[in-house]
Parts: sequence; C-alpha cells; structure tokens
Amino acid sequence: NAYVNLFKINPGCSLAPHYHCQPVIGYVIQGKWKYKEYDWVAGPGSTVYESAGTVHTLMNVGKVPMISVFHVTGPSIDVDKNGRQVCYADAFSLRQVVRNYCKAHGIDASFLKKITR
Repeated sequence: NAYVNLFKINPGCSLAPHYHCQPVIGYVIQGKWKYKEYDWVAGPGSTVYESAGTVHTLMNVGKVPMISVFHVTGPSIDVDKNGRQVCYADAFSLRQVVRNYCKAHGIDASFLKKITR
C-alpha cells in the first residue's frame, strides 16, 4: 500500500488538512511551500520528512507552481476543522480513481497492470 505522488500546486493554493498513518518522504523540485502549522519553508532541493499522525496543511507560498514528489506508505486521511475524517485515500483507492477516470474518458487503463502490483 505505497505510492508516489507528484504534486503541482499553483501559487496561493493548498491541500486540505490531512495526516498519514505512516511516515512520508517528500522532495521539492520547484517552488516554495510550507505547512500552515509550521514556520519553516521548503524550497528546491529540500527533503521533507512527515511523521505519522501529524495533521498538516501544505501551502504553496512561492510565486511559481510548486512541484514536489512524495513517497507515501499507507493511507492519507483528510480532516475537517474539528479533526474529523472527511476523506480517505490509499494506493488501492487512488488506483480505482484512475480506472474510473480512464473509463469515463475512453482511455485504455491496461497500463495500470504494468505500473502497479
């Protein structure tokens, strides 16, 4: 239940508050971002370690799109302002999202067999 996410987030945009059930490792390719909950800023070449169970809100604080790659193991849980779960995503649910997208747009999804186990 592991996957790699490549995020491109435009300036001024952010992800929903969330936490991971296992640690996550990220690497910044372009732009600057931070977590709303912390003071530090990650820039190109930064490696970021996200500990399990810590709620964080990733925000692009730069003037260009942020591009970062994350290695995620286990689920990611989005939460509302009260800390209640509002979304669940893991490698299996994300693979199904891709299958559904391909089906809705007439795209052959057989490539998934080559890139997932």
